[in-house]
Amino acid sequence: MKQTNRLLRRKYKLRSRSPLMVHWLNTPLRCHVVCGISAFALVASSCLLWLRPELLAADRTHQPQEIAQAIELISNRNQFRNQYRQAQQQREENQSRVDRIAGWLPESRSWEDVRSVLQDLATDCDVQLVTMDRGTTHGGIRVAVLDTECEIQGTYGNVCEFLHRIVAAELPIWCDEIQVVRAEGAKRPAEASRGNHPPVRCLATLSLRVPYAGKATTAAKLLQRRSDDDS
Repeated sequence: MKQTNRLLRRKYKLRSRSPLMVHWLNTPLRCHVVCGISAFALVASSCLLWLRPELLAADRTHQPQEIAQAIELISNRNQFRNQYRQAQQQREENQSRVDRIAGWLPESRSWEDVRSVLQDLATDCDVQLVTMDRGTTHGGIRVAVLDTECEIQGTYGNVCEFLHRIVAAELPIWCDEIQVVRAEGAKRPAEASRGNHPPVRCLATLSLRVPYAGKATTAAKLLQRRSDDDS
């Protein structure tokens, strides 16, 4: 009898020490409820993975919108290549123009240099450089300009040759205005023909403009950009 009581006490102690959840699951209804919830969670998880298989992917950093943009970018690669080639071609053309401007238009022009060029051209064209006055220097939007005015004397053909040479020079000089008159003391054509005199000489007054890059002009900015690209 004492041994039976001892076994009952031990069984009671073990039951009192068992977890509450295990005791709660011992009833049939509660067991069915837990199993139903587990089955529902399993079915829901399976359906979710079937509808969204990308959830199992190792890399989930890209959103669907980013993937669509990448696909569109790849599909338009030929168009982008053509645009890139056109941009490269346009850049080469612009660079070629800048190089031509750099070789044609100096950054600055001194009055001594301009006067020396005009004197050399006058000697080559066999005209007399009577006067040469320096004008004002001013900067425009595209280029800066040094104004000057000079008078030359010679035959009409030599004067025309002088005008052609200053425009076609390596560092050009623009002629804005020209006034041509018969040189003082020159004979008229009828008198010259009777006496078989040389051609009549004329006096030409030239209004000249000497272009250069200057500062803060479009040409100066182009030359500066070219220098930056070379460096």
